[in-house]
Amino acid sequence: MGYVARPTYRQIEWGTDLGEDSITLTTIAGDIGDFSGVLPTYSGNIILAYMDILIGQVQNSSAGANALDGAQYMRIKKSGGTYVNAFKFGDGQFTMSTGDKMECGRLYGNINIATTINTIGSGGSYNWQWHNAKSLANNIYIKGAFHPILRVIFQ
Repeated sequence: MGYVARPTYRQIEWGTDLGEDSITLTTIAGDIGDFSGVLPTYSGNIILAYMDILIGQVQNSSAGANALDGAQYMRIKKSGGTYVNAFKFGDGQFTMSTGDKMECGRLYGNINIATTINTIGSGGSYNWQWHNAKSLANNIYIKGAFHPILRVIFQ
């Protein structure tokens, strides 16, 4: 039986910083940010790409239970282009009672954005935002780290 060559894959991660210490969500849906970044110079064929989110802490300081309200997305685009959904927050995510704090960490995305990353290109500029950010009651705070991480798989 002969040796069969298998494709070699490599995964790298690119991150960017929001540049703010906290975000406050209210009952009014709105977009948070039109933040910008630049992809590093790379070579290779991107076959899969995902946006993960690193969140330090979520805190509820409303007078009752609170959570994210409705489908919400982190979106990404080539600078000057059109936004595409890159990460989905679930309706009811971060459900908490009054005064609760939740340590989060890394949330893994499952929307393949390889086409968008290839369109942005090596060394290209991009923008990202949290689209339709909204909570059931006022005063959900995102504190500490709030970083999108692009998880990219090359062949």
